[in-house]
Amino acid sequence: MGNNMRYSGKTLWQKKGCCGFSAAGIIVGIAFAAAIAAVAVMALMGGKREQAADAPPLQVSVSGADEENTGANEVIPQQFLPYPARLWLDPEEIAMEVGEPREVAIRLQTFDINTVAISVGIQWNPELVELDSVDTRYSVFPVRARQEEGVGVLYLVRAIPGDADMRDSDDGFTGEGEIARLTFVAKKKGSGAIQWIEEETKVHADDGRGSVLQMFSVPARISIE
Repeated sequence: MGNNMRYSGKTLWQKKGCCGFSAAGIIVGIAFAAAIAAVAVMALMGGKREQAADAPPLQVSVSGADEENTGANEVIPQQFLPYPARLWLDPEEIAMEVGEPREVAIRLQTFDINTVAISVGIQWNPELVELDSVDTRYSVFPVRARQEEGVGVLYLVRAIPGDADMRDSDDGFTGEGEIARLTFVAKKKGSGAIQWIEEETKVHADDGRGSVLQMFSVPARISIE
């Protein structure tokens, strides 16, 4: 994947999201709902599908579902998988002039792992550039779960239905594609970077658990003349 890839980090302009819900919780909920829908369809068709060895069935104990169940809902811990995903900004070298708008695409490569959701956090120096627009019309994850903009920060969570099988490719998303297209406007001369907020940037496998792939992310460098 090249020597220029590194794990994402934090800088001065990081700002926590203000929403009262967890992106990981949204993603697990979407994955669980998609898995239940897939099971219902297969039951109606009378089909039977062999469970993948590395994708154990999602088991949740629902309080009140029967008289014997008196416990709270089971909390499924988030798993981290040893499979890579690459996230980068295109272009990685952004040359601009003051007052000039420039499009920057967020792109993802999952290689051969099927995924159902992505959460993204990016940050930049708001004195150098400002975010003018976010276009997700061509996103490979069509469902919007979160889009929050702040001063020098952007948070996105997007999803797509899956069937709890991260080795297939007939649902979810596998391969390379665009997450969103951002338009920035240069405010003054200088140099900086668009960087990833590590704890807000995750790719979730289609395994019914919302498991996280090993993320490699590349920041984009900004130069304004």
